[in-house]
Amino acid sequence: MTRKHGACDQEAMMPKQPFFSIPLDIADVRVLQTDLTQAGELILTLESTVERTTCHRCGRTITGLHASDKPRLLRHLPVLGRPVYLRIRPKRFRCPFCTDHPTTTQQLDWYDPQALHTKAYERHLMVQRINSTISDVVAKEDVTYDALLGLLDRWIATSVDWATLPPFTTLGIDEIALTKGHRNFVAVLTGRTAQGGLHLLAVLPDRLKASVVAWLEAMPAARREAITTVCTDMWEGYVTATQEVLPHATVVIDRFHVACQYRNAVDELRKQEVRRLRQELPDAARADLKRTLWPFRKRAEDLTEPEQDRLDSLLA
Repeated sequence: MTRKHGACDQEAMMPKQPFFSIPLDIADVRVLQTDLTQAGELILTLESTVERTTCHRCGRTITGLHASDKPRLLRHLPVLGRPVYLRIRPKRFRCPFCTDHPTTTQQLDWYDPQALHTKAYERHLMVQRINSTISDVVAKEDVTYDALLGLLDRWIATSVDWATLPPFTTLGIDEIALTKGHRNFVAVLTGRTAQGGLHLLAVLPDRLKASVVAWLEAMPAARREAITTVCTDMWEGYVTATQEVLPHATVVIDRFHVACQYRNAVDELRKQEVRRLRQELPDAARADLKRTLWPFRKRAEDLTEPEQDRLDSLLA
């Protein structure tokens, strides 16, 4: 018999359950075992390859392995839609320098000792919170409500750690409404570095001048003096607060709000002129005034030929 070649041969060579490798992206660990539960969950048993830690009492590096703690099970990033858990037994080391030779559990940088998830999975959950409620994330990720609240407490700082924040000379003050269509505004303050990095500094409970003044006055004096520019919208409270606390800084109204003002004004002028021209022009010329809204608002280079003709008629 003649053997068939090509796709049939390749198909015959493939295993019925093919496997491929996925990088774990966790440094200094080795995978000892991989298990797939009946519920379709992947459990990876890991071991740290780091043979040292820092004594919690004297702060010295210690290398004398004493034992291993009880296994910890940490939720990790999903793989192909399957939940993934990492099982690890943290190593304990005995200190030869302290008098009573205490033991210290090794701390690894990819998870927090009290957490139920790896830091990578916590970042994933924080991304899932964008445009979603906590209840939405609970339903999608099958995590508990309390676990998400604890995650928010750990990841969202309630005050600025000025010691770790890079220097910046530009301060931004703007606002958002907590509920669309309502006037429950909160003030948002950001710092922009010379390299263009943007750092969220505070979200104030309201947009009152007194609240902004109190926050600015609470800044370290060196940080206040370094600010040369404050970019804000047209809200008078922000401008006067800046002039009161940062008199040396230049106040710049951000161009978005300026653009909104002049666009609204010129569009109102367009409406008035169209109404006037419809009353004064003959019927034949009046047809050229239809559908001028978007030609009037578009960039010149984006106009089609018919749109350009209608715009020319209106401007003429």
